[in-house]
Amino acid sequence: MSLRLKIFGGRNVNYIGFLSLACLIIASSFVQANTPASESADSKNETPQIANPNNDASKTTAELRNNVSQSSAENPDSSVAIKTNGTNNKQDGSREFAGLRFGVGLSLTVDSGTRQRVESAELVNGVVRITNENDALARIMLESHYFFTPGFDFGLSTDGSPFGVKAGSWGWGPFVSVQPGSKEIIEAIGFGLMLGFKRNGEASDPDSSWNIGIGYVVDPNVQVLGDGITANAVLPEGEDALRFKEVSQSGYLVLISFSF
Repeated sequence: MSLRLKIFGGRNVNYIGFLSLACLIIASSFVQANTPASESADSKNETPQIANPNNDASKTTAELRNNVSQSSAENPDSSVAIKTNGTNNKQDGSREFAGLRFGVGLSLTVDSGTRQRVESAELVNGVVRITNENDALARIMLESHYFFTPGFDFGLSTDGSPFGVKAGSWGWGPFVSVQPGSKEIIEAIGFGLMLGFKRNGEASDPDSSWNIGIGYVVDPNVQVLGDGITANAVLPEGEDALRFKEVSQSGYLVLISFSF
């Protein structure tokens, strides 16, 4: 049975076809109304946004920053970032030892003791031969110093002279240095006098300098040949093996560091 309406000036219209056309128009309008107007523009130029699903204007910047931090930790590849004001952490080349802060320096120790620092030795046809000795030791040491800054120039004070340093840009004073070991054990300790010069240039770090110190160092555990054993000689009578011992040995120290 076909349902027809008599409208539009007496013409018969198929009721089912008319109803289908109306439903199609309504559905099309519904889809268009639920499609964001900026969808096409966003698809061309997407910008990471900080999600705030509740659109809560009272949510603080700190809370949003925490949300982004958590999101970044869960997804390391995320490109979302918050730009904050502040200074960058500066790597000043210092280290902590036994709860104290030290600068890092390059040092050279020249042994002044009467016995050689022996790393290794062996017997060759009954004669003691040293295979590795180290009476001049280059190593990294931690150091701390105090500079007095005199009120006069250092060197040639003429204007433009490359051999002069203005007052306030140089200093001198005592220093102490240590070679740290495991479990906060000091393997060597030194002290002396140091002279320091600040680096020039507007881009230079105001705390950056070039320092040189001369002093005295003590190594409490230095390996030497055992008593009675001499290098390039046969073993004492009745012995058939090498012996070593550890002694306290001193030396001259040259230390270079780079912090004023």
